[in-house]
Amino acid sequence: MAMRDLDRNPISIGEKALWDERLGVFRVKVQGNRDVGSLVILRSSDMPIAHLDATLPHKQTKLGEFLRERLELAVNAAITSGSHEVGSGLELLAPDQMPKE
Repeated sequence: MAMRDLDRNPISIGEKALWDERLGVFRVKVQGNRDVGSLVILRSSDMPIAHLDATLPHKQTKLGEFLRERLELAVNAAITSGSHEVGSGLELLAPDQMPKE
């Protein structure tokens, strides 16, 4: 896909992170961009994620306003630059890369 074909529209992210035990990551839905379907947060992320619950498979935890705002800023900056790497321990997934639930 050529750089000019990428959807550079700003996004909003969901209010909850879903713990995906199979992959060992937190997933957050992304809305408003046809090229990005979700955000994956690794446990090693440098974002303040200590409050996210990974004790049960498919457990959802509220992100909280502070973390949500930081994630949206980081994701929108990555989209503007045309990158799928948001930061340390964060990655954007296209809709077709999202695991089927």
